Formats: sequence, C-alpha cells, structure tokens
Amino acid sequence: FYLCFVGSTVRTFTPFYFLVEPVDTLSVRGAFVILNCSAYCEPSPKIEWKKDGTFLNLVSDDRRQLLPDGSLLINGVVHSKHNKPDEGYYQCVATVESLGTIVSRTAKLTVAEQGRECGQRVKRREPDGDTEQRTPDSTHRSSKASRESVDAAQRNSAWRRERTEDRK
Repeated sequence: FYLCFVGSTVRTFTPFYFLVEPVDTLSVRGAFVILNCSAYCEPSPKIEWKKDGTFLNLVSDDRRQLLPDGSLLINGVVHSKHNKPDEGYYQCVATVESLGTIVSRTAKLTVAEQGRECGQRVKRREPDGDTEQRTPDSTHRSSKASRESVDAAQRNSAWRRERTEDRK
C-alpha cells in the first residue's frame, strides 16, 4: 500500500527570530538614544519601528533613523512640558515576505527632567513657606553608581596611558 502526493511541495523550517530586542531606556532632553533591535532570517528581514502602536515614518524624519542592524537611533531627544514626541512605547517589527512578521517586546523610552534623575538637589517648597533641599534616595543611589562607573573608567584610561608611555 503506497501513498502518492502529486503536486505537493515539501515545506522546510526557516528560522526567523530576534537576536536583540529593545529594552526600557531612560534618557534626557537633547541626548541621543539607540533602541537596539536585530532579527535573523534568510532572506534578511525588513525592519520597521512602531511608537505607541503606530508605524514611524523614518524616511521623512531627520532626527530618527534606522541603523543597518535594525536598531533605532533618535538624535536630540525632544522633551518639554507640552511636547514629548520621543517618550513612549516602542516595538521593533521584522518582516520576511514569504514567512510573515514578528514583533519585539515593548520597550518604554522615558525622558527624565535634567537634574532630578541625575542626583542634583531638588528645591521643594514646604506648606509653611520654607524651602528644603534634598536628594531623592533612589536617584542618589543610581547617580552614585554612575559616578563610580565613570571614575573607574577614568582610572582605567589613565592606567592605559601610563603603560603606553612606559613602553615608549
């Protein structure tokens, strides 16, 4: 007893997945941000980005651009009291015409008020009219860790310069 399938095609499994997905990111006004994304497939997928559920038109956007690996670069983050075009929820969308589309996790881009999230003292007016200066605890801890990282990088850089000069 034999089965014969005339005209049938054998479908093979084609791997199609994200190598890197965007993560929640904190930035400040005027900085640049890269939301990382990279997808694997043969043929190469087309990468697009959504912000708050709507596809971004990167062709006509002079501040945002798609990098060769699929990541999104935002130059000069814009943020003011009434204008927050960069803050929001981002997703990377990869499409291979013959296979379909995959959508990355959602990453939140938060734009911080300069100073408050960087460990600077914040003036707060008390109900009795006095002004108190304080440093938010969680902000202070992350700021301290950042300062320690920068200090370590500077020490390492100085050590490398000294070693290079010693070899001359």
